[in-house]
Amino acid sequence: MPHPMVPSPYVITRAARAGHLRFHFEMPTGLGLKVPQTGEQRVRVDAGSLTLDICQECGLQRPTDPASLKQWSLPNAWLQSSAPELQRAVKSVMKPGQTQMQIMKRLGEVARARLSGVDYDGHYSARDAWKRRKGDCTEDAVLLAALARTAGIPARVASGLVYDRERFHGARDAFLPHSWTLAWIDGRWRSFDISIGTFDATHIALSLGDGEPEAILSGWQIGALLKWRAMAEIRPSTPARQ
Repeated sequence: MPHPMVPSPYVITRAARAGHLRFHFEMPTGLGLKVPQTGEQRVRVDAGSLTLDICQECGLQRPTDPASLKQWSLPNAWLQSSAPELQRAVKSVMKPGQTQMQIMKRLGEVARARLSGVDYDGHYSARDAWKRRKGDCTEDAVLLAALARTAGIPARVASGLVYDRERFHGARDAFLPHSWTLAWIDGRWRSFDISIGTFDATHIALSLGDGEPEAILSGWQIGALLKWRAMAEIRPSTPARQ
């Protein structure tokens, strides 16, 4: 399996990353790969080609049924949202009148402060990451998703690729394997990335899961299988001068 690290054909500016990017890929045939729709990612597949539009409001996701939302609010083996230490952490930041967005931002601060050490060794559950006080983007995403579920907010873990301008693992201006958190807020899935600090239009979601390593690895494997064809910045049209 080739490594999914992909050199970027362009230096992507901060302004472009904050806007709307469109990616074109060739899909391998016969594998039945499915790329998820999210609140920020619109997916179009046509005759073996894959087009992704990514921006804050690009997603065309369908309404999520109550049973699934309930499932994505429950603890599991990787997102132990019922763990006493996570419950105490969430209780410490909950205040009357907070919006879910405000809660997610506070939980992100809690998770970022807790995982102060960087460690690329292995894949750990939310509770284990909390105890170890270190991890990489996968532990960041898993811990924040578990804290969100503790707060009663449905959450999942997205995995795929993200652009990085700085030199990292021998690459610069490249798309790298990455994971982050999706939370169901105000009837829409929103991305939260405490590793990079913010979501931007270079976050290419290729799999969704509940913290299990198989789902995370799946996103990175799909990234290795896609054949890049083109990318573009989509800018809003401006009225013609009179």
